[in-house]
This record gives sequence, structure tokens and C-alpha cells, in this order.
Amino acid sequence: MTPAWAFLILAALIVVSAGALSWAGAVRRKRYYEEFILRKAKRTGGNQ
Repeated sequence: MTPAWAFLILAALIVVSAGALSWAGAVRRKRYYEEFILRKAKRTGGNQ
């Protein structure tokens, strides 16, 4: 029973850490995308 519990806890930790990593990556990607759009808009606005 103990190895099964250890495996279950390990699997849960892996799932949680993978979810946190993907969430952090999505947040960082969104922020970078917003900055890119703002920079692009500022550049086109400055040229006109």
C-alpha cells in the first residue's frame, strides 16, 4: 500500500508542477505578445 501511495503522490506532484509550468509559460507568452503589439502600434503611429 505504501508504494502505491508514494506513486500517487508523485504523480499528483508531477501533474501540479506541469500545470504550473504551462500556466506560467502562457502568462509570460501573453505578456510578451501584448508588449509586441504595443511596440508595433507605437512604431506605426510614430511613422505616420
